[in-house]
Amino acid sequence: MVGEFRCASPIESLVSFLLMGGACFLQGCKPATPLTTPGRLTTPGVTPDSPYSTADYTYAEVDGNPLQIRAYRPDAIKDVKKTPCVISLQGSGFAGTDLSRGAGSAMWFIDHNYTVVAVPYRGYSEDIIFPAPLHEVVAAVRYLKKNADVIGINPDRIASYGASSGGWYSLMLAVSGAESFSEAGLLGSVGDPSLQSFSSTLCCAYDEYGPTDFAKMDEQLLLAGAHTHNEDSPEARYMGFSPLQNNLTAVKRASPLSYLSKADTVPIFAAHGDADLNVPVGQSQALVEQLEALNITHEYHEIKGAPHAGDEFAQESHLQLALAFLSKECAR
Repeated sequence: MVGEFRCASPIESLVSFLLMGGACFLQGCKPATPLTTPGRLTTPGVTPDSPYSTADYTYAEVDGNPLQIRAYRPDAIKDVKKTPCVISLQGSGFAGTDLSRGAGSAMWFIDHNYTVVAVPYRGYSEDIIFPAPLHEVVAAVRYLKKNADVIGINPDRIASYGASSGGWYSLMLAVSGAESFSEAGLLGSVGDPSLQSFSSTLCCAYDEYGPTDFAKMDEQLLLAGAHTHNEDSPEARYMGFSPLQNNLTAVKRASPLSYLSKADTVPIFAAHGDADLNVPVGQSQALVEQLEALNITHEYHEIKGAPHAGDEFAQESHLQLALAFLSKECAR
């Protein structure tokens, strides 16, 4: 049923334990780093020190298949009616994620009294291409806002946290309040009609090494061994055509840079390693250049020697920088 609240059964809890390192609903738990799916990029994982409770929610159905999110709520503040929230969008090279992947490094925020919500997205296939999975992510945010009281989160303090392709989704949510975003048909109408009255606007967005302009990725390659993107790439498969240069209008539609504006873009925290062979650091540099030109609130950290999905992004010192930014911008 669309909009269904569901707590996992004991059998499902055991399955979740085996897949993720545990899901303890009353006593809390410490999940292990998410499993690696062959052929997909992974996101560094963090094990929180604090116990938490877990609940799954079905926010929509597509082709008869339920689309679900998973909320991890700190037990330490179980009596607090509304906590700030971080939604986790993990990296996958646009091949898709699922709940077995958990919430990656975003789990760290549980120790700082944030509810963390894992938002999986479907991967590309012959039948699933841009912008369908983006429409579903937008619907998930709308669902969170509509059901904030039930989930126990503050609808005005929801931030996105994504890495790699998840970083792209995080950036697209950051610009989703722009009229041009809606005019481009990127909000979609997934889920119950009642969701359509809720916006997907966040309080801020965190992007780790996400692509920002598929058409420019190959010309920004500077490192030996770097992956190419114009043909037969994750980006091309996600767009549904190859080479990407054959339809620059469609590629521009998929770029968060196309929708940046001072009035409608939420504050952005971005980080990228200069040794990234998957997504060239020039992608984040181009983002920052435009953020600066438009005077949009942002913070950028370029990590020397860090590869794609490097452990540097899960280190305490780095996550503290992100926490400070989120706490400041989401408290406005």
